[in-house]
Amino acid sequence: MKYIATLFSIFLLISAGALGSQAVAAEANKNGEAENWGVNPQLQGHFNVGINVGLSQAQMRSLISVIESGVGKKETDNAFAILEKVITARGQK
Repeated sequence: MKYIATLFSIFLLISAGALGSQAVAAEANKNGEAENWGVNPQLQGHFNVGINVGLSQAQMRSLISVIESGVGKKETDNAFAILEKVITARGQK
C-alpha cells in the first residue's frame, strides 16, 4: 500500500508540472531559477521517499514512462532528470 501512495504522489506532481503556468515557468527559466520553481523540489522529495520505502529505480522509471502520453515529453524528460539527480545524490548509480 505504501508503494501505491508514493507512486500516486509522484504521478500527481509530474501531472501538476504539465499543468503549471507557462508564463511563470518561462520567467523562472529566464532568471535561471527553473530548478527551484514549481514541482521539481517536491518531485525530488517524493523520489527520495520512493527509494526510502523500497521502490526500485526501475519502478520509478516505469511510472514516468507510462504517464508520458498523458503529460507530455517535456514533463517526463524533466522527471527523468530529477530522478537521475536523486539517484546520483544518493550514490546509487
